[in-house]
Amino acid sequence: MRKTHCGLLNENRLYDDLSRVARMLRRACDHEGVQIVVETGIELGVFSDRQIGINSMTHSLSAQVVKQLLEEDESQYSNIIAIVFAIPIFETAESTSTYKYFVDACESGHHGPVPVLIVDQDMHHLTLAIVRQGFVVSELNPTDPYAVGGDYW
Repeated sequence: MRKTHCGLLNENRLYDDLSRVARMLRRACDHEGVQIVVETGIELGVFSDRQIGINSMTHSLSAQVVKQLLEEDESQYSNIIAIVFAIPIFETAESTSTYKYFVDACESGHHGPVPVLIVDQDMHHLTLAIVRQGFVVSELNPTDPYAVGGDYW
């Protein structure tokens, strides 16, 4: 068993950084004509490791950021017509599930023009199914441009 370390996290700086990355990625998608954005919550923050104790805060802030940016920016999108959060549940404890953080962040309701779907599914399969329906789709991680799945259109 490894000894755990307690990392210090500058929440304001992280929130600002996550916001800039997520906003840039969504705006790039919209600019490139993407209609449906498929985002995943896997590997939100390469350095949010459980061993240093900051993963829960990183995942929570990421969920808050993507919801806030949707509310602030969705009326400006000219191409994006829907956003899908494809967040497979890997954690056995529901309280630490990235999926739960996203559901909790969006639970207060979303009433804007861009519908949002949160699903426990594989983003690659969803993306292919959406493409087969004739939509222009992206597949990315909203707040981590160096995620395992990568960011690509």
